[in-house]
Amino acid sequence: MLVETSIAALAGGEKVQVSPGDTLRVNYSFRYRIATTVSLWASLYLYSAGILNRVSGAQEKSAVTLTESTEWQDYPGQIDITIGNIGSGSFGLIVEMPAIPGMEAKIDDCIEVVPAPGITEWIGPLIMIAVMGMMMRMMPREE
Repeated sequence: MLVETSIAALAGGEKVQVSPGDTLRVNYSFRYRIATTVSLWASLYLYSAGILNRVSGAQEKSAVTLTESTEWQDYPGQIDITIGNIGSGSFGLIVEMPAIPGMEAKIDDCIEVVPAPGITEWIGPLIMIAVMGMMMRMMPREE
């Protein structure tokens, strides 16, 4: 499933819920005026002992080619992050250009990864249906 959001919405307090196998599309924008090709990284992260740890099962890297301009230009773009088998919980999102110091957008605890429904979620209802079926057979029939 494709889940779409933006850096601006997440920074404004939006929380997004995804499951393993989903694709998280993140819309971003930045200003530039020099011609260059830069690497863009997007990743979910957790803090461990105060250190930001990017989750390797939920990150994407791409290259962005910028054309030269005499005026500052907006560059709107999007990057898709495939959510791997990373476990459930609350994660932060970081979109960054590692070659340019300070070029990052980071939002803590904005992505909630929920487990995909498995057999354990279906067992309860299946048992109830089976019990009801057996009870129907035991009930006397009117003729």
